[in-house]
Amino acid sequence: AEIWSGAFNPGQRVFDVQVEGQLVFDNLDVVTEAGAPLTAHIIDVTTTVADGSLTITTVPVVQNPKLSAFSVWHVTAPPPTPTPPPSSTPATTAFSDPTVQGLIDTTDAVSGTGGALLTITPGNNVQKSNYGNNSFSLTNTGTKRIAAVYLDVSTALFSDVVFDGDGTGGDSVAKVLTYNSGGGTVGAIGQGSYNWLWQPARGGSFVANAAFSSSALTDVDNLFVDATSNSGKPSPAAGGGFRGELLLFTGFDATETVGFSGDMDPNSIAGLTKNSVDSGSNQAGTNSNFDVGGVSGAEMVGSIVTVLFGDGTTATGMLAHDGTQSGAVAVIGANAAAPGLTVNGVSPGGTGTYGGTRPTIVATGPPGDVVRVTMVKAFDPTGNTSSTVATGAITVDALVEARLLAQYPDFPVNNAVQWQHVDVTIPSGGSVDLTQNAAFDYVNINNVGGANDFTDDDILPIAFVAVTVDAQGQPLGDTSAPIRLINAGGPVP
Repeated sequence: AEIWSGAFNPGQRVFDVQVEGQLVFDNLDVVTEAGAPLTAHIIDVTTTVADGSLTITTVPVVQNPKLSAFSVWHVTAPPPTPTPPPSSTPATTAFSDPTVQGLIDTTDAVSGTGGALLTITPGNNVQKSNYGNNSFSLTNTGTKRIAAVYLDVSTALFSDVVFDGDGTGGDSVAKVLTYNSGGGTVGAIGQGSYNWLWQPARGGSFVANAAFSSSALTDVDNLFVDATSNSGKPSPAAGGGFRGELLLFTGFDATETVGFSGDMDPNSIAGLTKNSVDSGSNQAGTNSNFDVGGVSGAEMVGSIVTVLFGDGTTATGMLAHDGTQSGAVAVIGANAAAPGLTVNGVSPGGTGTYGGTRPTIVATGPPGDVVRVTMVKAFDPTGNTSSTVATGAITVDALVEARLLAQYPDFPVNNAVQWQHVDVTIPSGGSVDLTQNAAFDYVNINNVGGANDFTDDDILPIAFVAVTVDAQGQPLGDTSAPIRLINAGGPVP
């Protein structure tokens, strides 16, 4: 408090205060700070005393400095906030695996740009499968060498898809990661040399070159016997398969391309023979059975692709629908946020219903952006009601249906039957209503993608995603999480 009448007015006593040599108050005017003379003004300062002696210094500016009283308290400094460890992802975990670190080199000088382009099964056959040679095509579009690539399908639009390198994650047909072209040029390392499968779909673990052990796995059922194969002997346990696949390279340089393939399946058909799941399947208007076990690039939309470069840096991309009936594309390094999307009021990642009227579709984003909104019609084509599993306890058709309902009750499907999309420019208001857009046909198949109209094709489960694209239709960033809807109101007129 200012108690001398000669300094009752602001500006009549002004001084600086230093604590441990540091200026803590510059031009302190007690009357101004307190609001009136004869009024206490209490201030707090926290400092560190390094020499055992606390030093407080006042420096006059106007009149002599004056401190009425002070007290000193010892306080314990709070513990330092720990630095959080780097975030761990399935990709970073796989990249750091000992079997991997001994095979690749990530000591290049940090320079240049890192980028890649991945395309998977482009084309207009909705049943196209990535089992075929060169189904995956990966090009190094940057200047950095590519050392490793990790494919994570745990976020795929079709949640049921898995990598099935040994025939235990899907039907009995299997194929390991196979390089079909360019493998020698890019220095592709054979999958038998390291742990190439990650993220077990139902638990358990994977050991390179080891025999599959069904005892380590669990599933929603215990019906693992396929009476249509091996003379009724038990087939591998359902629930094998993996959500992650790792590729390694020693000399994957700029502009080079490698083609590869493998086997992926819906996990809901695990432990069954291909013949048993395809036999009697929904023909989708064709004259032959549906390829239930085939997985296309389009069905992998939303999956994450992570690339490890030769200098130890990484970049990611997400698979987007390429506008065809079977294809997907990822631009690694493209990082635009996914555009906004709602369908019947449901946001990305949510589930809901449709029927009776056209779904209300609204896309949002920065004005001028071109957004691709994709809809897929989905189903479970399995229809074998004669072959049974578990010594006749349940049919193949009923078993697959039960697995899908148990795992994905809001979207119990494992195959796409038709893809539809529209590319639209976001107007000045930042949103566009696509409810009446003619690109979306909820009633007909019309031989699009190799399928034709069939019973109940107008009340199928449907899903929507969105991505921002460039003038060539290539994704500029992330694909939105799927919005999944089942029919609850009948066909859309």
